[in-house]
Amino acid sequence: MIAGGAKLVGILTDRDIRLAGASTAPHLAAHELVHLLEKMTVNAIMTTPVYTVRRDTAAADAGQLFLDHKFGCLPVVHDHDMLEGIITVTDLLRAYVEQHGPVQTVS
Repeated sequence: MIAGGAKLVGILTDRDIRLAGASTAPHLAAHELVHLLEKMTVNAIMTTPVYTVRRDTAAADAGQLFLDHKFGCLPVVHDHDMLEGIITVTDLLRAYVEQHGPVQTVS
């Protein structure tokens, strides 16, 4: 989430939404979940503070953050935490395969 179009202040993930809908009631009906989500604001359920990387962060360091914190993505920021992009686990896997080729499976 970008406050006033400038500084990155939070991130909303599918995990945040799932956790926000968590209930002690067994198996909420779909319409109940929709009703809950309609009443929530992004500010109330987004993750803060946000772990970020910069464009010159080593891919291995970003990968370690993914592993350590079970992230699926990381915002890429530049000066004053201005959002520049986002990197995902898929991006890292794609780069690895492009550089090293596909893994050969043993039958």
